[in-house]
Amino acid sequence: MADRIAGRVCAHVETLEDRRLLSVALDFNGGAGGIVGSGFTSILANNSGGGLLTNRLSLGSGKLSIASTGGDLYQNHNNQDNALAVGVDSTKNFVAQTRLTSLPFSANWQYAGVFIATNQDNYVKVQAGYIGAPAIQFTSEIGGVFQSTSLAPVSFAGVNTLDLRLVGDATTHAITAQYRINSDSDANWVNVGNTTNGSIFSAAGKTGILTTNVGSAASVTVPFESFNVSGATGSTSGGSPFSVGPNINTSTAAGNQVEMKIAINPANPNNIATVAESSPNAGAALLVTRSNDGGKTWSNTPINAAEDGCPSTTNRMDPSIAFDAFGNLYVAYLVAKSRTEIRVMVAKSTNNGASFTPA
Repeated sequence: MADRIAGRVCAHVETLEDRRLLSVALDFNGGAGGIVGSGFTSILANNSGGGLLTNRLSLGSGKLSIASTGGDLYQNHNNQDNALAVGVDSTKNFVAQTRLTSLPFSANWQYAGVFIATNQDNYVKVQAGYIGAPAIQFTSEIGGVFQSTSLAPVSFAGVNTLDLRLVGDATTHAITAQYRINSDSDANWVNVGNTTNGSIFSAAGKTGILTTNVGSAASVTVPFESFNVSGATGSTSGGSPFSVGPNINTSTAAGNQVEMKIAINPANPNNIATVAESSPNAGAALLVTRSNDGGKTWSNTPINAAEDGCPSTTNRMDPSIAFDAFGNLYVAYLVAKSRTEIRVMVAKSTNNGASFTPA
């Protein structure tokens, strides 16, 4: 049973262990943690060291809407606001993609799109916007020097969904920008352009979405329906998902571990935790396992009488586990206080699962 449980967890753990990519899929239905519940965990900091303006972000009806500012990434501007991001190891092949459901661009340099970067001087991005007419633009910078641009004139009339994506090949450092209109088919991707930019292939990469109205006094509010990033083969005609590696027995504990749950810290995706009922001691202790290096190494922490004050010989069962947006870890479970009383207990950890106290 222990091996089978480990295999059940593996599809999540192995993805993080060597960071093929930290596969992320955000649907903006709320409750995802991070910035305003969107699932994004950081920003691409601007030249003042900030750039997060939560009053210009709203989440509702399955959309994340961003009201643009006049900041942007261009050369020494570096004053882009709300470049919402997740961390990614872009030393591996990647596909980063977003979907827009409204294109309210009517003045020059109003844009919204998807990026991958290490900072505001080293990036690639593909964005929909207005440059004398509606268009899709692909741009790149290395060390703050503007490298290239490709422009594809596109009519926004009748567009209900516009998908934008970046496909990166870690071997050649080539990036391809693509768009797709009113479709979910891989056959309908259209190339905008290609470039080479070695600066963005980094274990400290960031990818996400942004908006700007740098050339216009008029802000635009752009609704994003989804964002996802995953591993790829380097193909520009659809890509393929990451592969799953060997099983990992996170606890190496004796006996069986059952009813296992897993959680990933939104404030630090390298911090992963699991909880399970454990057969030794007749199930009197829950077993929490934790990793702080993306699943490469694991440590164990029990939850028993010391954490909840109930008898040390009673069963602890039906556990659930979750992180909050600040990185605190919670385990909820049932425990028999006596023959006639069953309690719902919640234990809290503020040190990534190394120890727990009653919540």
